[in-house]
Amino acid sequence: MSSTSIRAAVKTRLVELMSDAVGDVQVTYGWPGKDLKTECIYVGKTTGPVTVADMRGGRKTRDDTFTIEVHFLAGKPGQTARAADERVLELYGVFEDVLAANGNLGGFPGVLWAAQLGDDFETADPAPTTEGYLGIATAHAHIKTRLT
Repeated sequence: MSSTSIRAAVKTRLVELMSDAVGDVQVTYGWPGKDLKTECIYVGKTTGPVTVADMRGGRKTRDDTFTIEVHFLAGKPGQTARAADERVLELYGVFEDVLAANGNLGGFPGVLWAAQLGDDFETADPAPTTEGYLGIATAHAHIKTRLT
């Protein structure tokens, strides 16, 4: 498997785990565009290096350490700013729980670990809309894989 395909596969696995954990909340691989629901979690871009683990001859083992942006949106008609903030924090809590319970994404091949490191979480001010407030947050899943 290549570094680019493992990243896509890991993002897909994260979507599966999050979907199972949040029930009726929309969880998507990438921005859902016009299909956006009132509550949504979507996985975004990946960043990070791929390194060669050793300098032996033959096929090289590659370590891919990358970060996946995870975005949270929580909006419901009539929702107050506080309710939007509280709800987006609940959705983030599910993300924290999923990573805590699935340190290698449930035994996903090639994944050495998956975690949220440090303070990689940010909320925005709840955004007023014509229907109510929208809670907005972004977190990061840090992933390390080993590919042979």
